[in-house]
Amino acid sequence: MSAAVAERLHALDALRAVAMLLGVWLHAAIPYVEGVPPGFWAVTGKEPSALAGLSVLLIHSCRMQVFFLVSGFFTAMLVARRGAGGMLRNRALRIGLPFVLAMLTIQPICAVVWGVGYASQSGEPFARVLPASMLGMLGFAITGDGRGPGMWHLWFLYMLLWLVAIGVGVRTLVCATAAGRRAGDAAGRALARAIRSWFAPVLLALPLLGGMYLQPAWDVQAWQSMIPEWRPLAYYLMVFGAGWMLYAHREALVPAARRWWLCGLVAIAAAAAHLATLLLGERLMGPALRDFTGRSTFALLTSSLGLASLFVFVRFLSSPGPRLLGAMRYVSDSAYWVYLAHLPLVVAVSIALEQTGLSAPAKLGLNTLVSSVLLLASYALLVRPTPLGRLLGGKRGRGGGSGPGGGHGPGASGVQQSGEFA
Repeated sequence: MSAAVAERLHALDALRAVAMLLGVWLHAAIPYVEGVPPGFWAVTGKEPSALAGLSVLLIHSCRMQVFFLVSGFFTAMLVARRGAGGMLRNRALRIGLPFVLAMLTIQPICAVVWGVGYASQSGEPFARVLPASMLGMLGFAITGDGRGPGMWHLWFLYMLLWLVAIGVGVRTLVCATAAGRRAGDAAGRALARAIRSWFAPVLLALPLLGGMYLQPAWDVQAWQSMIPEWRPLAYYLMVFGAGWMLYAHREALVPAARRWWLCGLVAIAAAAAHLATLLLGERLMGPALRDFTGRSTFALLTSSLGLASLFVFVRFLSSPGPRLLGAMRYVSDSAYWVYLAHLPLVVAVSIALEQTGLSAPAKLGLNTLVSSVLLLASYALLVRPTPLGRLLGGKRGRGGGSGPGGGHGPGASGVQQSGEFA
């Protein structure tokens, strides 16, 4: 691997971390999004906010897609370095074990906070709300259609374990024959050509649109129970697989990243078109046309904003100086803990802020600030120096890696590369 491409792994690790950290803002904003169904969230704000609604739309359009793309990339890197068995052992330790620990510790705390929120808004006694909240947050409250209230923010770790297992199985089948290897390599080259193309946002939006037509709505919902749901799994498997194939053709990222501005412009146009469909579609379009336009503009927003994010990080954070690299590493190290622990705190702060007379944007900003400071302080004081910090962040040497996908290995520049956990 060339030094230029090796250095860019730092940028991808930072991108993965930012995708996780955006969860703090996203979950602080949901109470103030207009049209959120009653009971969907533990607390509903007294007034909606256009800032909250727009930010949730933009973040939700590509955040998890970017995360799973980078996760597939780093998973392929681990397979190349350690073999499938070594990668699976790493994933069991870095993803499976934190998932189990979080389900046993953080989720019950979430259930208590959720119960407080539901009780305060519905007027029902807390003792009556808590049992259902506890079962739901653990993902065990299954209804007749196989769905439950949800694992909430831990669903992505659970899905990532499934994606890794399926990815290894697909790789085994593809590599079993010469024809399979040729087909896999051809698919990887086609993906690399699409990413380098001036039409990359449109070309990559097409398979995303196909995946969206498997879904009942315009976007892709999170898993809501321990029972896998095949529609979102198929969609994110496509994204994860693209990241896996991209690793073998990672040199394509270098020239493609120069067009970050083009993807940004397309993202602005796609966001405007999607908002217009949401606001005016019922009056100007029939149901079928509105559905097609909504899915198409959302798929284009996903591909263009996701590519813009990827390209910006590759273009401008590929060769950081020592101080910037240290800051990027610290952010990457802390992101896993911040995401795992943030939801009960963010919801608790939301409940408390509803007792104030602040505006919705002020409550959103204050919640994000307070929660972020407390989470980073808890990481620095209570997590980073402990075995839990080593579990979540891995060994720290000269530029160690982090997160549910960072890693270590000798880079061309002499610093360790990231990618072990994504």
